[in-house]
Amino acid sequence: MPPHRLNPAASRAAVTGDRGELRLAGGAGVYSERLGAFFLSAFRLSALPAALLDTDRRILCVNDAMAALLGVPELPPQGRKLEELFDYNDREPILAAMALPVDRRCELDVRLQLGSLTRPHRLVLTRPSPDAGCLVAELHERRGESSLAATGGGQAGYSAIGLALMREGVIETDEQGLVVGMNERAEELTGWPRARALGQTHERVLRLMSPEGPSRNPVRLCLQGGAARISSEHQSLTRDGRRLNLRCSAGALLRADGDISGAVVVFEDYTRMSLLSEELAYRSTHDPITGLLNRDEFERRVNLALARSRSEGSEHLLCYIDLDQFKVVNDVHGHFAGDEMLRQIAGVFRASLRPEDALARLGGDEFGVLLENIRVSEGMPLLESLLEAASNNRFVWEGQSFGTTASMGAVTLNPRTPDSSRAMSLADAACHAAKEDGRNRVRLAEDNDEAARRYNQMSMVARINRALDHNQFSLYYEDVVRADALGEVVYRELLLRIRGERGEIQPPAEFIAAAERYYMMSALDRWVVNAALDGIAWRNDGIIYALNISGLSLGDRRFLDYVVDRIHESGVMPQQLCFEITETAAITHLSEARAFIERLAELGCRFALDDFGSGMASFSYLRNLPVHYLKIDGSFVRSMQANRLDRGMVEAINRIGHDMGLKTIAEHVEDQELVDALRGIGVDWVQGHAISKARPFEELLGG
Repeated sequence: MPPHRLNPAASRAAVTGDRGELRLAGGAGVYSERLGAFFLSAFRLSALPAALLDTDRRILCVNDAMAALLGVPELPPQGRKLEELFDYNDREPILAAMALPVDRRCELDVRLQLGSLTRPHRLVLTRPSPDAGCLVAELHERRGESSLAATGGGQAGYSAIGLALMREGVIETDEQGLVVGMNERAEELTGWPRARALGQTHERVLRLMSPEGPSRNPVRLCLQGGAARISSEHQSLTRDGRRLNLRCSAGALLRADGDISGAVVVFEDYTRMSLLSEELAYRSTHDPITGLLNRDEFERRVNLALARSRSEGSEHLLCYIDLDQFKVVNDVHGHFAGDEMLRQIAGVFRASLRPEDALARLGGDEFGVLLENIRVSEGMPLLESLLEAASNNRFVWEGQSFGTTASMGAVTLNPRTPDSSRAMSLADAACHAAKEDGRNRVRLAEDNDEAARRYNQMSMVARINRALDHNQFSLYYEDVVRADALGEVVYRELLLRIRGERGEIQPPAEFIAAAERYYMMSALDRWVVNAALDGIAWRNDGIIYALNISGLSLGDRRFLDYVVDRIHESGVMPQQLCFEITETAAITHLSEARAFIERLAELGCRFALDDFGSGMASFSYLRNLPVHYLKIDGSFVRSMQANRLDRGMVEAINRIGHDMGLKTIAEHVEDQELVDALRGIGVDWVQGHAISKARPFEELLGG
């Protein structure tokens, strides 16, 4: 037995003899009074830390639970005074509590001293018999039960009072397994009144169910083999039909000659704790709104499926789903409506899948589906049925009806799939490609399609971080001239470029999309502002220098403060600075864009609305944005000679701009014929390859 457990001799003394003699540690005499073996066995088997004390407050014996709690102290607990185990400030209240009437119980909050640390407990003191003189001390993690009523004297009385101390149920049997005693807690946990239980078999009163079968009944094992202690967990069925989860500890009762006289079983109910544990386990793997699997559990299952694919050669289909109308419902009607829509569509998806298919909510309005052991030819029709089920569903809220179409991206899991993260990213990218294709469709990711291109953006994130760390970005510029005086440069747009590992310049399309997708544009915008102001400070040429600002930076108050501080530090005239904001970013972040423009305009900075005309409500938003220049979207300018509608858009934008007192700038002017046409329309300034190609800003500074 480990050194922190009870001394075997002391332990045996507590359960031997007809009535059981309790001995002090070390065998220093016999404590004169006797307690029932039933009580002493229950004391020893109890899961609650407990100690028996003599009239001098010295510890006669501790049970295994108390020994385990104390560990291996420098001085063994036997023979020590109880108050010495606790914090110094608790000792006086403990001494006062020990002046305890017979059959009464005292509870107080104390701090158990464990080396240099203390641990809070509830100390419960009880005097179990009028003439035994000893006290029982128990330590509880929480409050004990209310006061106990007095009972009769004698051994039966002593046992009844002592057993009433136990928070666990206690049942005593004879050598044949018939119930000869039980406490009130046992009556509660079995549903059997004591008067009806006496004489019944213990299996009938305490109906234990175990996966290993009835042969694992702890009481029966003790009666058959005389085991000192058996601990196990079981489900039990009470007499009134309740199912409980019990922790049981059983031990044999021995006569003086060593024969088995019966057994004692102590059991506690941990059903509530078990249910709480199950609920916590459920919550850790399921989404609280829809009840579907959550992202962590879904990714775990994807990893398991991929592992099986590699070991067995099986094939699975992974699908990423994005609802098309969720944002409208959520923004217009609020989160309650959005949550209800998610719950409804989750039920629609679940009903359309096989029972073995995994369905998860990954976050927001995004769902994941894992179809295991299925080929693409079989899985794609199943995903198409999901689309159809979603399309046939209508979400109704406050009298308004909304469609619940979805966009889906799918990817196969097979032995060639590198890892689950790449598979999830490819499925996500395929889903975005499906949205761009027109929504309400499923797109299968293949090696050379849009989904693969989106995945490649992820690898660009590390490249961007490396470029920021090692200053591998560069500024280029394009001249903007007057349409009626092509030799007069009035405006220069500064453009961001990144240098490759060998010094080659990579076009912005390769990294801007990745930076926008993975929320890195604010870091790039800071780099541009810093580098541009450092360069412009060396020139005082009266030309306006334009910097592009992303929508993400518009909503960042810290970025605005950074720009203001850098303008003051650089000494650049604010009138030389123009910030270009795309129409889409301005509309998406309208209030932030106004705040950004108004504060910098107070300093004298100017603003241009870039790609104007590409949005759905350009003109209605224009009057809410105090800008100075309109940059006509290049898609209209390039084709205006061949398309009368595009020419009409250019003319309309130019006219509206002039009516509002704004300068108009045509982008993507590729040839002289376009220059002449724009001059005829009355566009103020032009920009594009017909004027100048992008050149390094540092060359301009060097000149």
